[in-house]
Amino acid sequence: MGTRQQAREETRARVVEAARELFEERGYARSTVRDIAALAGVSAGTVMSVGDKDALLVDMFDSLIAAEHARRASGTGREAWARAASPEECAARSVDLVRPFLDLFANRLELARTYGAILLSGRHTSAVFSALAECLIAEFIELLDPVFGEGSGAMAEAMHAAYIGTLFMWGAAGVDMETAIASAFSTICAKEQP
Repeated sequence: MGTRQQAREETRARVVEAARELFEERGYARSTVRDIAALAGVSAGTVMSVGDKDALLVDMFDSLIAAEHARRASGTGREAWARAASPEECAARSVDLVRPFLDLFANRLELARTYGAILLSGRHTSAVFSALAECLIAEFIELLDPVFGEGSGAMAEAMHAAYIGTLFMWGAAGVDMETAIASAFSTICAKEQP
């Protein structure tokens, strides 16, 4: 990577980190582009070249979600969910698989609701629907495959859809996330496979 490109990446990282700090400390609505610029030590124009507030919030959540996937890819915590032996265990361990993400959103309630609204608006895209979705689906398949074999791929996609749908329902209506996801995962795992 050239010096200019490296400098751009370092500036981008400072802006994203400043936005995360302010969003978590003050909340989304009370953080301004000027505040982010001041904390990052750049101009407001530089912040906007990285992204508007919505884009910075999406980037923040995508980074937090990606960090959890990276932690698991390194082997940390995988032992707890990689050896299910029955449909019931698959359902329970699938809930364990998404629990860190549920906690991530629950611990940032205001920001999570704003993030969901941004995604639903269609103004910004998120890796949570592409690369991060692929990561979670692959993790579900790894968990389900020893019990369900060939049906694991379709089940993993259904579980991902149930997970994402439940997150949006939680954001809009305040449903109990873990109970709703556990119920959906139990139903999916209880289905007899062809």
